[in-house]
Amino acid sequence: MASLQLAELFATDPRKPAQFLRSIQLLTAVYWESINATSAMEARALPPPNFVELLTSLIVHSWVPPILPGAQFIMPRSTPPPLGPTLAPVTPAPVPAPTVSPASDPSRVSVVNPLPIPEIQTAMARHNFQLHILLRNGIEAPKTNKGEEVCMSYHAANRCFSNYHRKSTHRPLVGVENTKFCQFIQDNVVTPDVGRT
Repeated sequence: MASLQLAELFATDPRKPAQFLRSIQLLTAVYWESINATSAMEARALPPPNFVELLTSLIVHSWVPPILPGAQFIMPRSTPPPLGPTLAPVTPAPVPAPTVSPASDPSRVSVVNPLPIPEIQTAMARHNFQLHILLRNGIEAPKTNKGEEVCMSYHAANRCFSNYHRKSTHRPLVGVENTKFCQFIQDNVVTPDVGRT
C-alpha cells in the first residue's frame, strides 16, 4: 500500500524521487557524523536514523523535501609547468613495412576442422585458454603414427591456418592417434582443470 502511495506521489513531480533519496542520504550522513564526533561508549547510545518517520511524513504530506545540490562539473586540470629542463621530443625510427602482410599471404588461409572429435568437444567445454601455453610449459603434443606432433589448434579448437608447420596433421585422427590425443586432453586439460571459466 505504501509503495503505491509513494509511486503516486513521485509521479507528481520528477524531482521527488531524487529528493527522497537525498533525505535518506542526509539522515545517514548526520548519523555517521554524530558517531564520529562521540566516544565509543556514547556512540552506542545514539539511535540510528528513523526511516519509518521519513516514510510516514512523506505519506501524510508533512515531509519537506531537501534542496538538491546543483550540478558539479569537474574542470580539467591544467598541466603544471615542468620542473626541470624540457627534453626534445624523440621521433621513433621508421619501421620497415613487411614484405608480405599476413592478410595478403596466399598460404595463410584459415582452416576449420570439418570432423571434430566428439570426446574432445565435450572435454573442452567451458575451458578457455591458449593451447600453446601447454607446449611452452614443456608438455609435448602427442604424436601421430608417423612421429609428427599433432596440431593441437586444429583438433582441440577446431581451427588453424593452412601454412602452420603441423599442417600435415590437419586430417581426421583415427585409431591409436585419436585415443592418444583424447588421453592427452584428459591428462593435461581436464584433470588439472586448466582454463576452466
